[in-house]
Order: sequence, then C-alpha cells, then structure tokens
Amino acid sequence: MKSSKRVELKGMEWVNHFRIAVFPLLVAILGVLPHLESMVFPSPTIAPVDSSSFYCSGLLFLLALLLAWVCWQRLFYHSYAAQISDEQFQRALEISAQELHASADLMAPNQARLYRGPLPYDSQYERMDIFKTAERLYINSINDPEMMRKSFSVKRNQENVDVFLRNMAGILKGEEVEQQWVDRQEAEEEAFWDESEWTASKIGMRIIGYGLSLLFVGLGAFAIWSGGIEGIPIFAVIAVICSFYIRQDLKILWEKRKRKQSKGS
Repeated sequence: MKSSKRVELKGMEWVNHFRIAVFPLLVAILGVLPHLESMVFPSPTIAPVDSSSFYCSGLLFLLALLLAWVCWQRLFYHSYAAQISDEQFQRALEISAQELHASADLMAPNQARLYRGPLPYDSQYERMDIFKTAERLYINSINDPEMMRKSFSVKRNQENVDVFLRNMAGILKGEEVEQQWVDRQEAEEEAFWDESEWTASKIGMRIIGYGLSLLFVGLGAFAIWSGGIEGIPIFAVIAVICSFYIRQDLKILWEKRKRKQSKGS
C-alpha cells in the first residue's frame, strides 16, 4: 500500500526529479506572455494575438500539472506489514543488490540506499530507498534524482521493488533465495537462447536496423564523395557503429543456430 512517508529530496534533486514537467510549463508560459502583454500594454497599431495559442498554452499547462503530480506521487514509499530482523533485512539487501547489479551507498541495520546502473543501450539510473520499523517495511524506487537523466520509468523501478519484495518474502518463509536467484538466471539465459529470432517483430526490427545501417553507410560514402578527405572521419565512425550492430546480431544468430543443432544431435 502507498504510505504517507515520502523520499526527501535536496537542492537540485527537486529540479532533476520534476524536470519532465518543466518543459511544457515553460512553453505554456511563453505562449501566454503575448496575451498578457497585449492586455497590459494595449496598442491599436499591433494586431491582436491569435487566441488559439492561448488555448494551446492552457493544455500544456494542464499537461505540466499532470506530469508534476505523477512525479510527486512517485516520491511516496510503498509500505508493507512485516516483522523483519536486522539479519533478514541485510540478507535481502545483499541478494537483491547482486540480482539487480546495484551498489550500496548506505547499508545500515534498518535502512539502505541502493543505486542500479543502466543497461548497455540505456542511460537510466535508479535509486532505491528502503527502511524498516518494528512492524513495517518501506521501499521506494525512482530514477536517480542526483543525475540529469530520465525523469521516471515505470518498468525498471517496479522491477526493483518486485525483486526486493520477492527476496524478502522468500527469506521470511525460510527459502534458499540465493539458489532461487541462480536458478532464475539459468532459466532466463536458457529462455533467451531458445527464443526464436524469426518472429514477425524481430524480422521487422532487423529490416529497420539493417536498412538504417545501409542508409547511414551510404550517407557516409556520399560525404566522402562530396567532401573528399574531410568526409573520411564521418564515414569511419558510421561504418564502425553499423558494423558493430550487424556483427553482434549475426553473432547471436550463429550461436543460437549452433545450440539448436547441438540439442538436435
């Protein structure tokens, strides 16, 4: 359940956390300024301002309020009734940090702060704040407000909360959560290698990816043709990026083919 307690932000953390609402708010203000100017300083020589921009500014202002409300709601802790010992709490923190590849900035007997880094193709960092009392457990996960990154992401933050709660529940039940984590890792890896690479969505992604790669390489070649030697660095960068993408994709396809053949034999 949602608790009345919330994560405390400091200084620029407020700006970073709420910045997704700042842009539509600024645009709305800029749209309203001409109307205010015409009202405060009316002039017969200046054409009246189109009212459509005023209504658009109003919609953007409502959007900014909605986004700010969402960001505000994400600061509140989720609370669960549970009697947890310090040892059980620390064990759940350690196994969850390993599973999420997170680092601990604070690890006290009754509270902790974990930072989860990004995936190779992303730039998202999350911060988990967790603490317990004698009767309750409190947990919150938001995009790291200490960094100018993405403002929020439902999927990864929910995953952080789910992983810790699952491990904590397993420990309270007396289960071997460490072995369960190893088993999940093996099952996920096995599922990845068994998953077909020739579904409609993946074929579509390859058509787009390979098509864009060829387009960018062609643009790089055109840069050399039109700009001479000055276009070589551009072509080199584009070629390296595209070749890396294609090489990694072909490597996965080849490895899956090998595994499938070895299972068949």
